[in-house]
Amino acid sequence: VVISEISYHPADVQFVYRAVDNCIDEYIELQNLSGSAVPLYDDAHPTNTWRLRDAVDFRFPPGGSIPAGGFILVVPIDPANVRQAAEFRARNGVPAGITLYGPYQGQLDNSSDSVELVRPDAPNADGVPSILVERVNIPMISPGRPQPMGLAPCYSESRPAPTAMTRPTGRRRSGRRVRVLAVASDLR
Repeated sequence: VVISEISYHPADVQFVYRAVDNCIDEYIELQNLSGSAVPLYDDAHPTNTWRLRDAVDFRFPPGGSIPAGGFILVVPIDPANVRQAAEFRARNGVPAGITLYGPYQGQLDNSSDSVELVRPDAPNADGVPSILVERVNIPMISPGRPQPMGLAPCYSESRPAPTAMTRPTGRRRSGRRVRVLAVASDLR
């Protein structure tokens, strides 16, 4: 399981006299690269679940999983609220087959932050230690410094073209790059 995409600065909400930070369209996408479903909990201790931490805090519910080769999104809205979930999917072009988890606590910083995905280790006398699965740093964006960028769809070739610019961040051990989404004005 990897953090495959982070939308940390979607386009601001425009009002007549000012723009407001759009934190409800932020999300963190996880991808299961394996050929079998991955439970987001410890099989031996099902109440000990995986977690996102650092910029945001979210504990996956017992019984949660990511299907083989599949994706999930962790979002700041409550996916159990049918209206909020439908509006989020419509605004962000998220297919119905992608499971939404949330809401997470906190907010992704619009310029520099990090997100860690951890899974539970075996419990011991001190509690339940965490094993770091992955950490992604959202780089500081310096005005005037050139940034690599390009447009990329998030889920499939049929997904509508994104309205945000994407740019890769640091390399992972596997050599893969994660997409970090920001509005084009952030990249100038």
